[in-house]
Amino acid sequence: MRVLIDVGMDFAVRGDRQSAKERENSIKRASDFCDRAAMLAPENALALFCRGYISAVKGNLGESRDFFKKALDREPEFP
Repeated sequence: MRVLIDVGMDFAVRGDRQSAKERENSIKRASDFCDRAAMLAPENALALFCRGYISAVKGNLGESRDFFKKALDREPEFP
């Protein structure tokens, strides 16, 4: 699961720095990887963080905040 999250985060970070067309593809791939990790462990704080980061990159700050809050609810010491 950790590999799925790491790959998803790599695509998300890349997408945040790319042009519009490349960004769309990178964010889709990031979502695919992080969604798969969340399917395996829906309560995992790192998987929730990954989904929150992707939401933030997409510009959906409300959804991003909700994922980050869930990550902290699951693991209060989450960095």
